[in-house]
Amino acid sequence: MRKCDAINSIVLAIKNSFSNNLNERIRNGYINYERQLQAELFHHLKLELAPDIDIWFEQVLNLKTTGGPIFTPDIILSLNDMIIAVIELKYLIFGNPTFKKDIKKFHRLNGYSKEKRVLFDTLVFDKENEDLIWHHRFNIYDKFLSVFIVFGEKECAAFKLKDITKPPNFFHVCGYYSNNSQLKIDFKLS
Repeated sequence: MRKCDAINSIVLAIKNSFSNNLNERIRNGYINYERQLQAELFHHLKLELAPDIDIWFEQVLNLKTTGGPIFTPDIILSLNDMIIAVIELKYLIFGNPTFKKDIKKFHRLNGYSKEKRVLFDTLVFDKENEDLIWHHRFNIYDKFLSVFIVFGEKECAAFKLKDITKPPNFFHVCGYYSNNSQLKIDFKLS
């Protein structure tokens, strides 16, 4: 599968997941916290995406080898040894979620997309090997998809992202309750 096809399938899978399943689960009160949304989205992406797209849940992304920080994105999607999408979630359905650190994270990751390798640090429980940390090396695709999924009050700043430069290949999913108590989910790809 080509990387651009994989990214298009991720966008479509996210739209389908929210339009067909997650919308109803949120409305019916089954998703009340960000962690629940994260688990449900992970489940639906596994069902929708091709098996060669790996989904990593809160994986430690170590950029220190290239002079950068350590990040723990909510979800990372990879194709072979290439990170093709990073998803950050904010879920505060009746509040005003923060967002600046998440957008900054996308920009910083974008700056490292030209680097040769980054590391995933994963705990591996191997009785025969005392080293519990497994390092997997990945490249970051230079056109990786930055996905920001945010649920909050209708007029919250995380929907508008004023005075913020959006990263390239930015997919913004906004969920809120309208004035007539209907759950609305908007999708914006830029």
